[in-house]
Amino acid sequence: MDLKEFSIEELMLTAIKSEKEALAIYTGLADKIENAVLKDLLKDLAKEEEKHADYLTEAYKGLFPQKEILLPNTTKVPLPSIHIEHEMVHLSEIMNQAMQAELSAHEFYAALSERFYSDHDIKKMLLKLSEMELKHYEILKREKENLQNTEDASIYWDMLHIGV
Repeated sequence: MDLKEFSIEELMLTAIKSEKEALAIYTGLADKIENAVLKDLLKDLAKEEEKHADYLTEAYKGLFPQKEILLPNTTKVPLPSIHIEHEMVHLSEIMNQAMQAELSAHEFYAALSERFYSDHDIKKMLLKLSEMELKHYEILKREKENLQNTEDASIYWDMLHIGV
């Protein structure tokens, strides 16, 4: 991911915005899902995204102490987001979008870390965030595969969820 055309400030604001959006999405999904295991997983992911946003906010304040944090409505940085078009969308499709967002975040933080060649603390933190986003991707991938198996089975076996 080439981020050279963007300022450090734009990139940091994009990172904060992205983490806050992920927090809102995961929290919203957790509130709607009945599956207790998946609900807990999404709540855990939301907590991690909140920690990421907090750390990025503190880093921004350190880099730009005189500036107020004003998150843009849209960003120029090409990061995918999660869109839930309607209530009847399969959860596995939402998970697929979340996986792509996490993978992009992984690449974004790795590329952003390269811009901090003189600030080793921020560089190290961004590389850690990159690793964590990749782990989120792997967790979501595993859960998506489990969901697809259940969704596919429920198409053929209407009574699959009886008594659950």
